[in-house]
Amino acid sequence: MVVRVWTPTFLVRHMREASLDPKRLTDGTIYATEARLSDYRADDPDPVPLLFQAGYLTIRSADVMVGEYTLAVPNGEVRYGLVESLLPAWAPGYGTTRSTDVFTLRRLVEAGDVGGMRDIIMALFASIPHTRDDDPFENYFQAVLWLVFALLGRYVCCETRQARGRVDVVIEVRTHIYVIELKRGGTAAEALAQIEEKGYAEPFAADSRELHLIGCAFDSKTRLLAEWEERPGA
Repeated sequence: MVVRVWTPTFLVRHMREASLDPKRLTDGTIYATEARLSDYRADDPDPVPLLFQAGYLTIRSADVMVGEYTLAVPNGEVRYGLVESLLPAWAPGYGTTRSTDVFTLRRLVEAGDVGGMRDIIMALFASIPHTRDDDPFENYFQAVLWLVFALLGRYVCCETRQARGRVDVVIEVRTHIYVIELKRGGTAAEALAQIEEKGYAEPFAADSRELHLIGCAFDSKTRLLAEWEERPGA
C-alpha cells in the first residue's frame, strides 16, 4: 500500500507564487544555511524554510566549511504526495475523468504509443488558463511534463547532463526510452536536430529497448504545445 503525504493547500499555493521549480525538490539544487532554515516567518516569500520545517525537505548533504546544506525530499512517499498535490496547481486541466487522464498516459508510455502521448499532452497544456502574460518561471513547460511523468511513478530525468550538453527530458520504462527536447519559440524540427547534433541518444545505443527521439515546440504566449515530431532512434 502506498502511504501518501498530503500537502496543505497553502503550502502548494506558496510554492506556486514563489515560482519554485518542482523538479528542484529532487535534483539536489536547493541550498540553505542553518540560520535560514530555522528562521521561517509567515510573510517570508521563500517556501524552502517552510518545506523543511514541515518535513517535505530534508538535508541531503552538508558543506561544513561554508555552513551550507543541500536539501531534497526525504523519500518516495513524500515525493509522490508533493507531486500529486502540485500538478493540479501547475496544470488545472489534469484529472482522471478528462482527456488529460495521466493513467491513460501511463499506458500509452508503456506501449510506445507516441501519437497518443502527444494528444494527451497537447490537451493538458490547452487546458491551462491563460491568465498571465509571463510564465511563472522560465522552464514552465518542462516542469509540467516532469510533474506528469513523476506522478506516474516512471523514471524521469530532466536536464540530464551528458558530455555535450543537457537533455531536457528522458523517460525510461520497461520496453521504451524517450529522449525529449523542448523548444520555446522554435520548431520541433530544431529540437530534433539538437538531439542529433548533441548526441543525446548515444548513451542508449546498446540498450535493447525501443528508442524514441521527440522534439516539442511550445508557444510562450499561448502556452500551447504547437509542434511535436518523433523520430525512431538508431
